[in-house]
Amino acid sequence: MEAKDLRIGNYVVDKFGKTFQIKELHYKKTVKRKPIPLTEEWLIKFGFDKEEDYYVSVLGYDFGEIKIYPSPNGFFFQEGVIQQHIKYVHKLQNLYFALTNKELTIK
Repeated sequence: MEAKDLRIGNYVVDKFGKTFQIKELHYKKTVKRKPIPLTEEWLIKFGFDKEEDYYVSVLGYDFGEIKIYPSPNGFFFQEGVIQQHIKYVHKLQNLYFALTNKELTIK
């Protein structure tokens, strides 16, 4: 994982398997962290509701709900012609922030 992919507030795992939120970005410390695979459990923790074939956040943005769809390699977000593959928790957090200008945190 590269430090440039992370923001303060992103969830990661340390070398001991402990999950925590990044409070500061230090290059040497940050690159030693591991990304957390995005799972249904994490989507539920973030307040997404499971619908028939996707997960939806009612805390959406100006355009409506944020829908996250399962895929063989994780999940993906699609809005019109824009599609973004999301394999890790921090990627979902960053996408959510880009769309809403709000932090995605555990509920």
